Amino acid sequence: MTGNKRLLPSKTKKDGDKRPKTQVQAEPYTQEQLEKTKREADEGMVFGGDDAHMVDFIFGVDDRPPTKPESYAAEMVDGQFAAALKGFNALLLTEPVESLPMVREWMEAAFNNPAVAKYAGTEPDLFARIIWAYGTLRANDDAHEARDALLEKYLSNLSPERATRVRVALIEEYWNEPHVFGLSLRKWIAEDRAVFDSAVRPGLSARMLNMLWNAGDSETMCALIAAGIDTSTPSYVDIEDAPDVEGFYNGYVEPIEHLLGLYLHLVHVMHPSGEDALTVDDVDDGIQEQLVWLGKKSPGTDEDEDDVLLHDGRQKVSRAAEVLKALSDRGNAKVLISYEAVLNSSLYKACEDTGGTIWGFEHVRMPFVYAAHNTAKGKHPVRMWEMWAVINATLQEKTYLKLLMDPDTMIEKLIDTGKAAIEKILAEEPLEYAGVREEGDKEDFVKAFEEQCRAYLLVLAGRAPAAKWATATIRGMYEPKYLGTLGCIAGLWWAHRENVPVYYCLDGLEDKEIINFKTNKTDSVNAFLANPKNSKHYVEVITLGEIREILLNWTDLKKVVKFCRKGEFLPEADVVKLIEDMKTQDDAAAERLSPLRQQVIDEANKSMVGGSGNLPDLNGPLFADLTDDMFHRVVAQLLLLNMATLSRDGGVLRDFLQTKGAEVLYEAGILPGWFGPAFRMMVDTEEPTSRKMAAHKIIKALGTTKTPSPLKDVLLIILKRYTAVA
Repeated sequence: MTGNKRLLPSKTKKDGDKRPKTQVQAEPYTQEQLEKTKREADEGMVFGGDDAHMVDFIFGVDDRPPTKPESYAAEMVDGQFAAALKGFNALLLTEPVESLPMVREWMEAAFNNPAVAKYAGTEPDLFARIIWAYGTLRANDDAHEARDALLEKYLSNLSPERATRVRVALIEEYWNEPHVFGLSLRKWIAEDRAVFDSAVRPGLSARMLNMLWNAGDSETMCALIAAGIDTSTPSYVDIEDAPDVEGFYNGYVEPIEHLLGLYLHLVHVMHPSGEDALTVDDVDDGIQEQLVWLGKKSPGTDEDEDDVLLHDGRQKVSRAAEVLKALSDRGNAKVLISYEAVLNSSLYKACEDTGGTIWGFEHVRMPFVYAAHNTAKGKHPVRMWEMWAVINATLQEKTYLKLLMDPDTMIEKLIDTGKAAIEKILAEEPLEYAGVREEGDKEDFVKAFEEQCRAYLLVLAGRAPAAKWATATIRGMYEPKYLGTLGCIAGLWWAHRENVPVYYCLDGLEDKEIINFKTNKTDSVNAFLANPKNSKHYVEVITLGEIREILLNWTDLKKVVKFCRKGEFLPEADVVKLIEDMKTQDDAAAERLSPLRQQVIDEANKSMVGGSGNLPDLNGPLFADLTDDMFHRVVAQLLLLNMATLSRDGGVLRDFLQTKGAEVLYEAGILPGWFGPAFRMMVDTEEPTSRKMAAHKIIKALGTTKTPSPLKDVLLIILKRYTAVA
């Protein structure tokens, strides 16, 4: 299979743009690409193929659907659109990208026939798909005005109710392709305020404003903001296959209020209050470098000329200033929308006085991060993200196990790798790391990075294992987010041990999201387990996972954590009320379902700490009477116990045996109930002879229990280490 090329519509072209009209992928298709493109074609996502091999793969050699609209005329008149949509998608795959006449035929058939157009309100997908295809063709030629006029003619044939539904379908499906939406189409969508009723369609406003932002249309954005469009609610899309647009973050379309957090400082610099806006020649090299970086963030850009990127970045800052003013004029933003307000906040003053770390949604906290890095006490990582080169490595099971077994060696290796990564990031990220990139500041930052990462890794190596690599996915968890949450939670306990302030921005979150976290998570996990073939894994919001850890451990963590909204700290009474409400809702949450027993066995036996005979016989009598839920929890904890036994630090096993999760091992009879407290007392005994005697007693008692091998054998080996007098 060689020589196949995939021809895609350009995502770089705007009105008047002279960039190339198409992008060509010249590499041969892999089987994975073929499968992915087949899925996309089924979902109506591919356009511009002219590839016989691909068409045969998707539809079958003898089963190509007709691509002429007249083939489906009778069905469409009867309101049957599934076959027509498949045929239209086949057209987009088989015809070259310039096939405007063919698309025109479909537009005539759908929009100009009242007997078909009447279904636009109930079957909007084909209508939206045709508009999208037409817009894609429009973006690849220069006859924009003529194309727009023709499109307006077709759209005028839809009644108001049907037009609303088509508008919704367009934004729901194609928000991430701003090049498709010409000015007339954007205005046609924006004029219908019913589309953006947040009570009916929460999150759709985020998609619309994102499309407008990436299309460079601040005028329409400001008009919508003045009309009351929701600017603070995100929209979840999908964690995988991230689109190439600004403002898409971790599976979510960011609310415009969040996206603009990245721009607050530059708006402050380039548009000083009460003064004329500055030009690029009025600012220093550092600001110019930031503007170039912003220019590169434009969707699909292939521009590499710094002067062009500088101009693009400056234009984006101007548009940001316009939108921020519209938000300010409306007056109900959920986050701070001026850099002056950031500098006057209690959070900034705390960073200035004592330093610390700043947590929360990335672009919500970004203005505070920027400000903190530019203080004398801010020349260090203030986000866990700034230590991520090291943290992320420990989310790999093999690396984590090596850290447990040989922390001294692994910590230095991880820090060396992390230092190289952070130095590269500092060179490439002029905006997010402004204030710590200059000579002197950079050296201070890298030194602090090394110190903080070393302290973090020491905490991680000394904590009871918590990552369920083998069982989380079959339980319905999306593993990267699940593990990312655990990595950040370890960061909270690093801050606790090192007495590092944690300033947690709650902006962008409603209290109900925190309170209902367990309920929502359980419902999502249960939906997956009830129907895994047609449900997606639960994608944890790391921010919510961090907040829950803080609230569940408030007695300990309140010594370092301060929650804030819009830069002002919450009274402790508000936090206590949040905890009470969360626990009340936790009690009302449904019971979580469990994966099938054989699934658990298969995954456990494939794991690094469960395979090669490292687990007891999971089909043996000790496990036979356990419910599926109990069995799953026991096996998950056995795997964590095996991890804990790898550490030479007895404190790791000691702490694991006292965790809430480990209780199931005592309940199931895997470990005797006395073992955890006895082991803890032995490890904590400082006098060598007394500790030796305690070890001998535990060895003798453990030998008479039903604790299965090889677990019992491993525990006995560990205990024998304590029989030698130090």
